[in-house]
Amino acid sequence: MTHHPQEHEDHDEADRTESGGEVVPLDAARRRARRADEQESDRDEDEFFDRETVAIEGTVLGPPVDPPDDAAVSYRSGNGQRRAPIIPSTLRSWRSTRSMLIWAAKDAGYVVGYHAVRTPKYVAKATLYAPVGFFRATGKLLHWATAEEGNWALRQYAADRNDPEMWLKLDRQRQRQSRWRWSVLAAVAVTALIGLLLFLFADIPTWGRLLAVALAVPLLARVGRPTDKPITDRVSEGPRYRKLTAELVRRALLSCGLSGINQAVSKDPNAISFPQEIHRDGPGHLAVVDLPFGVEAADVVARRGRLASGMRLPLDQVWPEPGDGHPGRLALWVGYEPASQMRQPAWPLLKDGKVDVFKPFPFATTPRMDTVNAALMFRNWLVGGQPGSGKTFALRLAVLAASLDPRAELRIYELKGVGDFKVLEPVCTEYGNGFDDETIARCAGMIRWLYKECEHRSKRIAHYAALGKAPENKVTLELASFKGSGLHPLIVAIDEIQELFLHPKYGKEAGEILEKVIKLGRAL
Repeated sequence: MTHHPQEHEDHDEADRTESGGEVVPLDAARRRARRADEQESDRDEDEFFDRETVAIEGTVLGPPVDPPDDAAVSYRSGNGQRRAPIIPSTLRSWRSTRSMLIWAAKDAGYVVGYHAVRTPKYVAKATLYAPVGFFRATGKLLHWATAEEGNWALRQYAADRNDPEMWLKLDRQRQRQSRWRWSVLAAVAVTALIGLLLFLFADIPTWGRLLAVALAVPLLARVGRPTDKPITDRVSEGPRYRKLTAELVRRALLSCGLSGINQAVSKDPNAISFPQEIHRDGPGHLAVVDLPFGVEAADVVARRGRLASGMRLPLDQVWPEPGDGHPGRLALWVGYEPASQMRQPAWPLLKDGKVDVFKPFPFATTPRMDTVNAALMFRNWLVGGQPGSGKTFALRLAVLAASLDPRAELRIYELKGVGDFKVLEPVCTEYGNGFDDETIARCAGMIRWLYKECEHRSKRIAHYAALGKAPENKVTLELASFKGSGLHPLIVAIDEIQELFLHPKYGKEAGEILEKVIKLGRAL
């Protein structure tokens, strides 16, 4: 059976005419509306797509660049966020803890000694102010008991408005508050009177009377002294140490004159942030700072003088360095006192210890009093600096450490002639002291021997490599410890070596040979 929609439409029209009303079948109305939409759509497409138009597919939108946080994500311990250490940095090493305790003890001892010397002056001032404090405290207690200040402003307002009824209500309220206060004051007065009678007539030990006076007199003197005249003197006119705060760090960074910091802070005051709290770190405080975007910590380190000026501290008390994480993180350490006034800790190997030259040894300390280790093997040392900066001391310390290794052979020449290395002569295979021609000739001969020793050692290493005992083809801890190998550590130290290089006869030859030894001898 074929279905004709038009037939239904004709019947609908007849029904509508006969009944005089309008009956609209919903299905037929929907079909008509659908056909009209399709015809309109076809007509619009025909009008739009002409010869000069090209159909372009719609843009496919991808996911957002920053997707929203998923609340259903389970907890992960490694979420990439930096956690604060469980143990504070001050307590991680005994040296750091010891430095903090020593500084605190020194500061406390100074304060105690300062006030102990002025004790007679403090006693005289306290004795003078104590009677004044007694009468002043009594007057304050009586004034408190009357409860005059409770609603005084309201009572005064009622009196100004000539409202006696309100004033009387407020005064009755004051009297109710005053009753229990008088009771408390009476109890305090009776207790004080009993205590005074016991102090005067009871059999109390002398130390008990002194203790009572030592407690009462300072309290009364504190109440009776003038506001602008303290009993104790100030320990210092200004703070000997300025506590490191975020505001102080921001001000100091702005004073460095870096445009990247100043422009960023002018737009956003929070451009300088602190990923962790400022905390104690050895004999000082450490502030870890995230600088504004595009500013490197090295830029601030290069302007250390301006940074110290912004903090109003000596230069050797402010120590900035790049922090861990990214180039824009600054680790700013500020000591309790300048490094020039801090006491250098004793060398850990001074009294006891053994050194393995294949491993780092304690060489120096940082301003934080942390130990700095240095390595001798596979290194060429060149110690330079201004006159009097401690070059000889540094070299002597390294040689002293090497002398604590029983395998090491020492050959030392001190071309200044003052005997800075004389103490090491008994443990040296070869030692020279002076800048005369004979000593310099011996030093040049030792350098020639060094080059021949490099040739000899290279053959020995090749021999042991063929036997499978030198897998790295260089001197190792095992080869150096092997008896009869001839590959034991050889330490050569020459102080004031410029005297050798400037010598008219041996200088040029010594320089050329040493250049070869420096290149070859590191692995031999």
